[in-house]
Amino acid sequence: MSLADGFLIVFPAALLLFGAFKLYFGARAFSIVQKIENTPTSKASSAAIGLVELSGHAAGAAGLQAPLSGAGCVFWKVYVRQHDPYHWKSKIIASASSTIQFSLKDDSGSVGIDSGRADVDLRSGPTHTSFLYSNSPENPKTDAAEPIMHASKNAGSALRESIEGAISGGSVIGKGTHHIPDKRVAAFIQANPAIEAAMERHSRRNLSMTEYAIKEGDAIFALGSLTGSPKHLLGKGKEAGILLISDEAEAQLVKDMRQDAIFALAAGAILLPLSLAIIYFIADSLV
Repeated sequence: MSLADGFLIVFPAALLLFGAFKLYFGARAFSIVQKIENTPTSKASSAAIGLVELSGHAAGAAGLQAPLSGAGCVFWKVYVRQHDPYHWKSKIIASASSTIQFSLKDDSGSVGIDSGRADVDLRSGPTHTSFLYSNSPENPKTDAAEPIMHASKNAGSALRESIEGAISGGSVIGKGTHHIPDKRVAAFIQANPAIEAAMERHSRRNLSMTEYAIKEGDAIFALGSLTGSPKHLLGKGKEAGILLISDEAEAQLVKDMRQDAIFALAAGAILLPLSLAIIYFIADSLV
């Protein structure tokens, strides 16, 4: 097999892996939906140790602020997405979230939530979005209203100059790096090395940074394992292996997750046999 022949296998092999991932995601989503439907909603004060489902309002984590908006909250999560030049599609390249414990309160009492280990599904909309336009030759768009200095260094150091410039009150745009729009965004990137590293790896692409938050008093739904030590803490137990928190009501969450699962399973069911057929055809033609 020549090198060119090897490259022919790469595309269907990638389709095969993507299809397998879609099947896994769909099966996992259906499993979670079944757990939600088969677990009765408990009251905080009377919930038994083990897998429980709770519904109430968020409380606690006094003094916590969402990093991009500065809004008071009990939990926040930030996603960094890479966009194509026309913003038709995007993919998540990095994320970060708060890890401070907060509580779910209902009319009977409260239960602590181990937010650092939770799968948080927030669908009520972002609290802040910043677009970080690349100044590379592939993406020349920048905000001309901002004061701009130009750095003539490599992408990594130019990004750090952009961060420092935004924190000091200006903007620095370097070749192959990003426009940092304000101090909060710059400080967040600076405090999260994994975010900065992801931005450096995608220094020639347009990115966005989107913040979601749960605020004090927001209605939340939770499914997880209640432990006795520490008392009344909802976490990701060894047996159930799930801690899901959502800002949607149970019925709407189940509907949305079932729809996501169906789409994922359908995509996997199409991609897997298609990719295998292509691989078989290529292999047969090479014999």
